[in-house]
Amino acid sequence: MISFNQSPETFFVEEIPVFEEDGGGEHLYVTFRRKGLSTPFLAEELRKILKIREEEIGFAGNKDKLSTSVQTFSLPARLEAKILSAFGSLGAEVLSAFRQPAKLRMGELLGNRFIIFLDHDRDGDTLDLRAGLDILEREGMPNFFGPQRLSDEDSFVAGKRIFLNQAPKGGSRRRRFFVSVFQSRIFNSYLEGRIEAGLYPVPVEGDVLLDPGSEREFHFREMTGELAGKLDSLDAHFTGPMIGARMIIPRGLSLEIEKEAVEKFGVPFASLIRSRVPGTRRAARIRVSGLRMEQLEGSRLALSFSLPKGSYATTLLKHCGVRLLQEEKHSSGK
Repeated sequence: MISFNQSPETFFVEEIPVFEEDGGGEHLYVTFRRKGLSTPFLAEELRKILKIREEEIGFAGNKDKLSTSVQTFSLPARLEAKILSAFGSLGAEVLSAFRQPAKLRMGELLGNRFIIFLDHDRDGDTLDLRAGLDILEREGMPNFFGPQRLSDEDSFVAGKRIFLNQAPKGGSRRRRFFVSVFQSRIFNSYLEGRIEAGLYPVPVEGDVLLDPGSEREFHFREMTGELAGKLDSLDAHFTGPMIGARMIIPRGLSLEIEKEAVEKFGVPFASLIRSRVPGTRRAARIRVSGLRMEQLEGSRLALSFSLPKGSYATTLLKHCGVRLLQEEKHSSGK
C-alpha cells in the first residue's frame, strides 16, 4: 500500500497567483516561504507584532501547518520595514515584496501547485497509483473538501448556529471559518450521495452547471452536443451547494436532491434566504493538471500536480487509494 505521512518535509504547496504587479498603492504584497506555520497562526502573530487590525491583513487561501508553503499576504504598506522584519522574526523567508492598490482577498488566486512525497510497500503499488492518476487526468476528480476543512464537531455546531442566525452578529475570520466548516460538511454529504446514486459526473434535470473558464453558472435543461463535449473535456461541471441566501437554487429533480441533502442537517431549505451567510455554488468535479510521478530512492515516490483554488491535495490522494496516516492519527485521537 502507498501511504502519506504529512509533514513540512513531505508536503510542499505554492500558490498560483492571479494578480499582476502594479508597483504602487497602499498595500504591500509579500510573497514568502514558511515551514510548519498555518496561515491563521501567522496572520495572528503578524497582527500582534504590527499592532494592526485583523481586516488589514489579506490572503487568498489557507495553508496547512504541516507543510512547507509559498504564499502571499497583503499588509499596510506604511509599515513596510516593520513587516519585513516581522516575517523574519517568525521564521518566514521573504521572496518578494511590492505595492498594490487593493487588498488581497480570499479566493483571489488561480490555484496551487503541490509536490508530495509518498512511501510504498511493493513495486505493484506504483502501477496501481499510476493507473488511478491516469483516470483522474481523463475524468477529473470529485471536489470533496479535505479533512482539514471539516474540523471538529464543536466548529460544525458553532457554524450551524451562526448560519441559522442563532449567534450574535460579527464578521471575524474565526466566525467565517465556523460557517465554512458547516457548509463544507453539507457539500461533502451531498456529493457523496450523488456518487452513491450514480448521479455523477453527468448532470440531472435542473442542475446548476459551471463553466470554469468564464465562471458562468447556468441551469441544465437538455444535453446538447456542445455541452456533452464540454463535460467530456472537463470544461463544464455540475455544482453542489455551499448553502446561503444568495446561492443560485437548482430546479426540478436537482432541487429535490439538494433539498433532501440540506434538510438532513436540520436546516429547512426554505430558510436559506433568511440567513446572513451569502452562500455560493461549488464545482462537484475539477480538472487535475500537471500530474507527474517519480520513483526516488528506496520506497519513496514524488508526486507533483496542480489543483484549482479551493481544492484539496489530500482529496486527490484519498481518491487514488493512498493511506493518509495523519488523518488516521487524528481519527484515533493520537
